[in-house]
Amino acid sequence: MQPRASSSEAEPSARSGPGERLGVVGKYWLFQSPGIVMAAVVLYGLHAYEILTPRWALVLFGLWIAKEVALFPLVRIAYEPHRRGGAHDLVGASGVAVEDLDPTGYVRLGPELWRAEIRGSGQPIPAGARVRVCAVLGLTLLCEPDDEQEADLGAASLGRARAVTEET
Repeated sequence: MQPRASSSEAEPSARSGPGERLGVVGKYWLFQSPGIVMAAVVLYGLHAYEILTPRWALVLFGLWIAKEVALFPLVRIAYEPHRRGGAHDLVGASGVAVEDLDPTGYVRLGPELWRAEIRGSGQPIPAGARVRVCAVLGLTLLCEPDDEQEADLGAASLGRARAVTEET
C-alpha cells in the first residue's frame, strides 16, 4: 500500500489562501470562538451575580465545548477547501431534457430542474433526450446530447429495423 500524499502535494493550488493555512480544524475553531467567548462571559456573569456556583459554571462551559467537539464531524465538510459544491459539481452529470433545448430550455438532473443551453451551436435537443452537462455559467448548464444514450438509441433502432425486416 502506498502512502497517501498530503493535500498540499496533491493540490498545490488548493492551499494558497490565508484561510487554507489554518486547516479544517483551525477554521472551525476560529469560526466557533466568538460563541465560546460569549458562553464564557455569560457563565462568568452568572457566577459573579451568584446565580451559578463556580463548579456549575465550569460544568456548563465544559458541556459547551463538548457540543462543539461533537458537532465538528457533522459540519467538517463545510470547512474543507477542495469542495466547490453547488452547480460546478454537476459537470459530467447526465440528465433528461424536460423541454426542447433550442437553444435554451430546462433539464432534469435527479429531482432538480435546471435552466440549460446547448453547448456551442449544436443541433436542437428534443424533450425526453438524455443530455450531459459540459460546463456551468452562473446557474445555467451548458449541455450536449449524451453520446451513450445516442449509441443505445442507435442499437435499439437497429434492433427494431431487423425485427421489421424479419417479419416481412
